[in-house]
Amino acid sequence: MKGFVLCNLCILGLYLVMHLGAYALAANAGQLESALGMPIGLVRASLIEHAQLNALETAKLLALLNAIYWGVAAFAHLSSDHRMRLVHTLMILGVFFLLTVSANAYFAWADTHCDVLPYPHQGFQLAKIRECPSSSTFFTILSATGLLLIISSFLARLASRD
Repeated sequence: MKGFVLCNLCILGLYLVMHLGAYALAANAGQLESALGMPIGLVRASLIEHAQLNALETAKLLALLNAIYWGVAAFAHLSSDHRMRLVHTLMILGVFFLLTVSANAYFAWADTHCDVLPYPHQGFQLAKIRECPSSSTFFTILSATGLLLIISSFLARLASRD
């Protein structure tokens, strides 16, 4: 129960920081105004709306994962012993990977050479992925890895059950 409450408090804190931080993020809208050719007020409103929507989606995803993780752990009568370093490390890494994906959507800072048009290859060619991966490919793999780490954390908790 303690782990569930602590995780939810962290999720709430993260949501508040991201939600309120959207206004600071939109303070840099002046640079986008000239690039997009839109009025500054519209650019700022769009940035704030996008960032706050991303904050809400991130909080929902983390809250859902948290509820499932701790709900199944409680149902299976699994310990939340603080000595389980491997379990906690896997969980933290999984959440960190998911937060990295969310931060990219929030700040829109990661683009690769292959994200810029014209794309060096035509169509989806599996052999060319290693040659020129897009940020979409990278963040999809990072998201899947984060979920896999969280599942591994749960399985490790299950395996070390008293």
